[in-house]
Amino acid sequence: MKVVNQEAITSTIPWAETDSDTSIRTTTMTTTTTRTQYTLFSPARKLTYKEVQSTVDVFNEMEGRDIQISPEIVVELNKATEGQYTLYRQLAFVAHTIWESVAYTYVEEIAATQGSQWAKANYQDCDWATDGIQYPENPNNYYYGRGYLQLSWCANYKSYGADRAIQSNNDITDPNLFYDHPELVATKEYAMDSASWFFQDQVHNYNGQFGWTTRAINGWLECADNGDREIADKRYALFKHLADVVGMVGYSPDGC
Repeated sequence: MKVVNQEAITSTIPWAETDSDTSIRTTTMTTTTTRTQYTLFSPARKLTYKEVQSTVDVFNEMEGRDIQISPEIVVELNKATEGQYTLYRQLAFVAHTIWESVAYTYVEEIAATQGSQWAKANYQDCDWATDGIQYPENPNNYYYGRGYLQLSWCANYKSYGADRAIQSNNDITDPNLFYDHPELVATKEYAMDSASWFFQDQVHNYNGQFGWTTRAINGWLECADNGDREIADKRYALFKHLADVVGMVGYSPDGC
């Protein structure tokens, strides 16, 4: 769904047409320009490299970086969202993946790969429906954040594989693929797909209140009373920039 705003622009154009008294006559012409405004429920569309990179540039300014993404990232973003998401969800997905992956430069959680063993082994529960921590069969498998939305927890790795295995639009046939091989989530083949799965499965709309998407992804750290609201605000700033560039209206920062 889209709303079209029209603005009339009046311009005066001199015509070199001479009267008998040699004066110049002018004719006033009115032209109309059209600017499309999209709503929350407009379908996702093919984003351009310029639109996504301009949002990364906002991130660069925030974080003191100079990241230039590859055109392939934009292709992957469009593949993951176009035809499946609303425009609002598409733009929110882009904003969150930029933040979570440091503008698509990291596919593994920095604290887990460069920090303590505790950070690496903090996500081992494979079944939240059962009391106590249900550890994986292979103690050498770790389920810390991977992919462009930092998919975490053994239970999520199992659900991701199980869901993809029953779908016909991919090559995954083994429901335990990511449970048995969690390192695959950090590969080029699955980094964006895992992010899209998590976003579709666990992040909901709440009528364009962007803060609720932040709450679903990292709310316990950023939306709690003592949470890091500065990060939540930066996520929203990325989203708002992209929404303004695309021309989408109707959203708010509420929910976090």
